[in-house]
Amino acid sequence: MISIIIPSYNRGNVLEKTLPSYLKQKHVKEIIVVDDGSIDNTGGLISEIARVDERIKYLRHDSKRGAPVAKNTGMQRATGKYILFGEDDVFLDDNYSSQLLECMKKNDADIIAGRLIYLITFKQKNEELERWNKIKMPLIDKSLIKGNFSIKTQNDIGTIFLHSCFLARAEVLDGLYYDENYQGNGYREETDIQVAAAKLGYKIFFCPHTACFHFPRQPTRGSGQHAINRFAYQYWTIKNNHYFLKKHYPFFKKELQLQAGILKLTGRLACHEIRSHLLPSIINDILRYIQPGTSKK
Repeated sequence: MISIIIPSYNRGNVLEKTLPSYLKQKHVKEIIVVDDGSIDNTGGLISEIARVDERIKYLRHDSKRGAPVAKNTGMQRATGKYILFGEDDVFLDDNYSSQLLECMKKNDADIIAGRLIYLITFKQKNEELERWNKIKMPLIDKSLIKGNFSIKTQNDIGTIFLHSCFLARAEVLDGLYYDENYQGNGYREETDIQVAAAKLGYKIFFCPHTACFHFPRQPTRGSGQHAINRFAYQYWTIKNNHYFLKKHYPFFKKELQLQAGILKLTGRLACHEIRSHLLPSIINDILRYIQPGTSKK
């Protein structure tokens, strides 16, 4: 019933670790890997796996065109009743697809996603899950229009957007597409298509009973979106967010009863990103330079 779409660019080494979790999912008709012009071993890796699992479909762009384009390419080829969007650096709980289907049917939802846990190291899945189980915060931070999708809620919650690894009824996405104007790190691309669906009256739910896990980011040596240096990454986050707000501000003003305008919201997110991500990264580099082997957690 489910078509899984995974865009990838020069991340064959990471995809090799995450793809098995997609192969373990239940109710999967096909797994469409869209290679966005990689020059690493991505093509060979997928070809090897496709020889033993006919559900794997490999599509390739001749050159890098960006994640939104890659996802649109996958959507055009998907034939399942449901579409699950994955990421090449995210792996899923074994019950991710089956639990989302169950929660979707129970809530008569159109789009749904589980928790998204960001890992600091490759070996701390259970530790991070337990840590987030104890953290209390709203699912949507209205001051930043930003989701806290790692938290553990008591029940399924209706919301207006989710993270990138979501399950949707294919008919909901008919006529919708990923906006290809989101450039660089593609920040807000998944939120954009979800909000477009919400504007049409489709029901979106967060399901706390399953999770997916984001591998540690490797901004200095990886490829794909996280290969962009930290300054450029934050630049595109702020720029894409401003474009997103201009496009959807009336919707959010009504749904979240916003008082702040677009410029104020843009400034808030910029300060948050610099304080939470850019400055700690710079300080960490300074510490390593001053005292090799020292890192700031």
